[in-house]
Amino acid sequence: MLGFPLGRILLTLGFFMALWPLGWPEAAPIVIVKDRDLSFGRCDNTPGATYVVAAAELPGGAACTGAFSARFSVTGDPGAKVRITSDNTIGITNGVDSINVKSDQSPSGGNISLSAAGTLTIYMGGDGKIPPAGIPGPTTLSGSSILTVIYK
Repeated sequence: MLGFPLGRILLTLGFFMALWPLGWPEAAPIVIVKDRDLSFGRCDNTPGATYVVAAAELPGGAACTGAFSARFSVTGDPGAKVRITSDNTIGITNGVDSINVKSDQSPSGGNISLSAAGTLTIYMGGDGKIPPAGIPGPTTLSGSSILTVIYK
């Protein structure tokens, strides 16, 4: 027993809800659509080599052939401030061999605003290093990450 009647709790909660202004506009839900996956492309299996895909529309010079960053389209309240987070490390694997990929996103952090139209494009890249022993044979490694966008 908590020491006060259940009826009093319900009345208190009802009173609290009544304090919110009537007609206050509801925030539009944030919608995130994945336009494309992050791909490191076709990389040489050079032991110890590091491959980088920049968090931008074009992946940059240290990327493998056919590499591209992930791209996400976000919609929500026009001009709303948002905070963006993602996994710092993504494990990619073929079931036997694995590489840890440090993720990078642009824009990043907590002082980001949706455009006047309520949109934002987010790019996610990363860098991965081939293990010192290399990875046997041609193979494909894959993994997943969580991208979170929250209204501030």
